[in-house]
This record gives sequence, structure tokens and C-alpha cells, in this order.
Amino acid sequence: MSGLVDPTSHLNLDYPDHKVSTCIIAEKFEINAKVKFNDRGLVFARVDKSTLGHYGRVDYTQRLFDMIEAVKNRRVGKMKKEESDQN
Repeated sequence: MSGLVDPTSHLNLDYPDHKVSTCIIAEKFEINAKVKFNDRGLVFARVDKSTLGHYGRVDYTQRLFDMIEAVKNRRVGKMKKEESDQN
């Protein structure tokens, strides 16, 4: 992961199959971001068990839809910027 861990989805004991316990560290929250390495390989962060909790129901379908729309909007914004840079 590169970015904040969302407690309501990744640390939620109400969804035990989706909880995060270990993360690989990346430099940025973006596609193709470089991940951190040390002399033993990938660098990991471990989630402190005290952060796990019962955060209630989460609408994962709506979150997925919102994420897809955000990616689409970002791509459109990048394409418009590239077009204006070329003119």
C-alpha cells in the first residue's frame, strides 16, 4: 500500500477476510510507484493490532464504483491537461 490505511475497510473486525496485517511500503500513492527495499528485500510495515476494531458495515460496491469514477475523472483531467500543454 502507499497511502493511508482506511480503518473502516482494512482494519474492520466486522470484515475479517479484508483486514490488513502487513503492508509493503511504497514511495507514493500512484501506479508504478517505487517500493522500498533493504538488504533483505521488500520493506514491510506491520499494522498494530490495537488499531483493529468494529467499525460497522461498509458498502464495498459503492466504494468500488466511486474509485472507478475517480480514476476515470483523473484520466480525463490528465488528457485535457496534455492537450492544453500541446496547444
